[in-house]
Amino acid sequence: MTTTYSTPSAQFPAFPSVRLQVPDTWEPLTVEETILAVGAPTGPGEFKPNVCVTARRKPGSVSLDDVAAGTAEKLSQADGFAEIGRENRTVLGVPGFRIEGSFEMAGVGGVFQAVHLAVIEHPTVTDIVEVVASSSAEQARTLVPVLRGILDSAELLDT
Repeated sequence: MTTTYSTPSAQFPAFPSVRLQVPDTWEPLTVEETILAVGAPTGPGEFKPNVCVTARRKPGSVSLDDVAAGTAEKLSQADGFAEIGRENRTVLGVPGFRIEGSFEMAGVGGVFQAVHLAVIEHPTVTDIVEVVASSSAEQARTLVPVLRGILDSAELLDT
């Protein structure tokens, strides 16, 4: 006798599908461990401003507060991290969290980064979706409104 399991199913739900609206000049990127990534056009040797979406799955239930605290702690450990702001807010249509800051990165210098987090509960697992926008500090002077707009456009699709 055998039993069959498959995905998607009640025990193994499909991973979240996410849509982003980006400027026409932006292009898709292939980035390790992302489910979606896009980047702005740049010249040779320039940091490529980007927005990357990742999804992690945890067994059982996970609280947004715990995920947010872990993300804030991780960012605070970056070289020269300076927090710009944080708030609880709707992300992907569910209660979420936003944190923005800057830090130093070898070979790049100053980096601006904004992280939006959403925790999506299923009966047996929890998906943690992060939508992260990054640019160099110099690029951020003009791109922050664009990056925030892309983050705000993030939409969870029915699977």
